[in-house]
Amino acid sequence: MSNPPESREDEVEVVRVVRVWIDEVDRLHVTPNLASDRDFAWVYRAAMAVGWDVASRSLHASTEREWSRTRWYLQIATAVAIEYGVLLHLTRDTEWRGLTEEEREETLEADVDAIVGERLNSPMSDEDMARFVGDLDEREKARELFKAGDWQGVIRALSTLSYPAQMSGSERKRLEVARRRREVE
Repeated sequence: MSNPPESREDEVEVVRVVRVWIDEVDRLHVTPNLASDRDFAWVYRAAMAVGWDVASRSLHASTEREWSRTRWYLQIATAVAIEYGVLLHLTRDTEWRGLTEEEREETLEADVDAIVGERLNSPMSDEDMARFVGDLDEREKARELFKAGDWQGVIRALSTLSYPAQMSGSERKRLEVARRRREVE
């Protein structure tokens, strides 16, 4: 295990994501491109249900919450940013295993750099952080309501976000579709 992360005054490092994959217990893993003498073993200190797997050298989601894979990716990226001052960056060369094409596209659309960069560059108050996390929960709720055909619920969940600019393209499309379908009903 590496030493705890050092203080990171005004310094943000970008680390490329090599692989995003699902393990045998259905946890999302994110494998960063790190030198062999580096790891993110202290990520658990961010208290965001994210851990480091020594054997696979990957960050992983907890199994304690049933969130979408995109939501878990955002959680992992945010935990690494908070604890290490590192932005995880998906590229065209990132390998994807076990995710559907829709999950892959939605994760790529999520504006992780902006979300996490905003958090690093201008520290949020506890109240703002609570609103940000609440937005993630509302966005996840809207996804489930959309699947259930609850158009009014989707509109309510996505229209009340504290940070609406952070919605992915898929979420904007869901909101548009929900509004049109509500008008038809």
